[in-house]
Amino acid sequence: MPGGVNIAAGHLPGYKDRASEYGDIETEWVLSQNPEIIVGRAMGSRIRPYENANGSLLERYAQDIRSLPGFDEVQAVKNDRIYIITNDYAITSNYPSAVLLLAGWFLSGSIRR
Repeated sequence: MPGGVNIAAGHLPGYKDRASEYGDIETEWVLSQNPEIIVGRAMGSRIRPYENANGSLLERYAQDIRSLPGFDEVQAVKNDRIYIITNDYAITSNYPSAVLLLAGWFLSGSIRR
């Protein structure tokens, strides 16, 4: 919906007998795809925006992605286009605002975390 292309679509198993896909992707596979943008989804305690006012946990998650071996050659890292959304955006009534946020990231790259 927001205009991005999920490079992992078709490379993950169905989730609990549903059409939606879910799972892990090998780091080497991501390197071979050289994505222009990486969107991570942060889950767990203390990651909600109101619990993490300065964004440091989300930035740490993005930094973990940047520091993966070989990722310094990935276009998304070179162009600082790693974005992290929280589970609150991904699966709650905030979903419409997440679609707008993702669209902004995909289209302009000027909207930041």
